[in-house]
Amino acid sequence: MLGAAMSAGAAMLYYGKRQEQAKSIASEVLDETSVATKAMLDETIVRISQEVQRIESRMGELQVAQSEKLGQLGENIRRVVTASELISRETQKLDSALRNNKQMGSWGELQLRRLVELSGMCEHVDFDVQRGTAEGRPDMAIKFANNTVVYVDAKISLNAYVEVLQRLMPNHALSMPNNSTRPLRSMLPHL
Repeated sequence: MLGAAMSAGAAMLYYGKRQEQAKSIASEVLDETSVATKAMLDETIVRISQEVQRIESRMGELQVAQSEKLGQLGENIRRVVTASELISRETQKLDSALRNNKQMGSWGELQLRRLVELSGMCEHVDFDVQRGTAEGRPDMAIKFANNTVVYVDAKISLNAYVEVLQRLMPNHALSMPNNSTRPLRSMLPHL
């Protein structure tokens, strides 16, 4: 029995050493695995960190570019608003000028002069400006063959014409010739 007890003791001792060897080997393998895993994790963390820095850098660049574009857009909008206000003021000036008979007449005279000059006529040869007649002083006297002269007055008010243009309904547009020619008809006897 003593032999069996010794053999059991020796077996326990043997198995204890083996267990310690196994733990030692497992610990070494675990340490090697941990070192390798830690190295892989560290490498992965470095790559992720670099990528995050690259993305943050790019986002910063994009934010700067976006800020610049927004600034340019704001400036362009301010320019458009300023131009729109200027156009609105000039349109109001033009509207009141066209409704003012004196200014309207000057504008009409200028347009009439441009028209006859563009058609190839020459002043004092084919037409005279502000030539007095027995009936009044028309803006232009256009000379034709056989000593025929046509007198033209460009000072006709456009108020009626503008009013018609402002209406959008078709039945008002049909009355345009009557309304726009009424001032012309009233001026004809004075020529």
